[in-house]
Amino acid sequence: MKGHNREEFEYLTRLNDGVYDRLAGATERMAVLCSEADLRSQVIAQVVMDLNKAAEEEIEMLIRDDKVDEARKIPPKKYENIVDLDALFRRTLDKIQKEEHAARRRSVTPTANLRSG
Repeated sequence: MKGHNREEFEYLTRLNDGVYDRLAGATERMAVLCSEADLRSQVIAQVVMDLNKAAEEEIEMLIRDDKVDEARKIPPKKYENIVDLDALFRRTLDKIQKEEHAARRRSVTPTANLRSG
């Protein structure tokens, strides 16, 4: 009977080693999959940022060229339906209007100071 217990112990030890080997392999595969997913996420994020930047540049150029209607009507498919063109249009238009307002104030302010002085 002692031989039987020894064989059972060796069998369970091999079984245990096999389970740990498979678990280690699965852990390695999960680490690779997580790395790949992280890389894909980074690539997607970069693509979205690039599309947003390109759309913003196009909208700004059109607005500055007095083509506001064209800027407002850019088809979403042009930017893969990813970019929120309406929000980007409003934000860009607001930015340009603020810049123009600040430029007008700078050009008017010195003259106003001369009159009051």
